[in-house]
Amino acid sequence: VVFLVATNVPQPARWCQNIADSATQLLSEAEAAGDEPGATAARERANVALSTAISLAPTDFQLHHDLGLFLMDAGDDVSARRSFQRAASIYPFCPRPHLALAVLLGASGRHRAALRHYEAARAAVSRHGGGQDRNIVLDVALGAACCLLALRERHRGSLDEMQATTSALRAERLEEVVAWLRGALADSD
Repeated sequence: VVFLVATNVPQPARWCQNIADSATQLLSEAEAAGDEPGATAARERANVALSTAISLAPTDFQLHHDLGLFLMDAGDDVSARRSFQRAASIYPFCPRPHLALAVLLGASGRHRAALRHYEAARAAVSRHGGGQDRNIVLDVALGAACCLLALRERHRGSLDEMQATTSALRAERLEEVVAWLRGALADSD
């Protein structure tokens, strides 16, 4: 077993991250059991632990990403988006913050913005080669295809020449995304 310790992240920040992970697990268990007071306490503990970890290591993209996931799960999409944007700005070559941003933006109907983040996630995976999780590639391809289909549907039936041209460009993009999806599916076999 090989352990890698990041030297630029203080150990107390990792302890806080571990506390947050434990509190998140307790939160899931409390919610499954219908224990609302227990879930509320666990949610608060996880939030405080992640916020403390970030205050100790403000340039750790993983902590910002984890806080974004926590906030997204809690339904605070605005704060989650800020956390994911911060994670992506700290480490722009990681696909996970871009993928999370794309999911949030797509869910809120901002398909063009989501598509930009799907493309950034795909580019990040391409840069890293085969070491990335193949599920990310599949999620990127499916999400991008859904965004392009939603955009196409939004502009369907428009007689305006500008929108017709835009729709034709989207059709070309859809073919490119379908190629991503085929590649992701072929790699997962």
